[in-house]
Amino acid sequence: MKPSKRSQNKRAFSTAAAKPAIPLIKYLYSSLTMSILTILAVLLSQKSLPPQIPLFYGLPEGEEQLTTSFGLIIPGVVSLIVAGINTLISLLLDNQFLQKSLILTSLAISAFSLVTTLKIILLVGSF
Repeated sequence: MKPSKRSQNKRAFSTAAAKPAIPLIKYLYSSLTMSILTILAVLLSQKSLPPQIPLFYGLPEGEEQLTTSFGLIIPGVVSLIVAGINTLISLLLDNQFLQKSLILTSLAISAFSLVTTLKIILLVGSF
């Protein structure tokens, strides 16, 4: 017995609805994990960090480059915000290439944020 056209349409609709809307979801989870690890690394190393840390290397040398030791969470928070915005945009898009590009961009920003923050912690921290 051959299934009716109506049951085939329901089956096609249910499989389409079961597909994840965000491609490369594991990369998105990795991006979020790296951002959270960045923030946790700063919070856990607060005791060994000096009161002022250079973070804003694009500014002129001197006082403008410095932030408090708690201000070192800025890269992690910014990467979380970028990942959230990119995820929302990718949910609105239908183009798979753009969705994947946004998710991979979030991953790259989170990786750069983690590396930069850890390098600063290891350079100025007294372990």
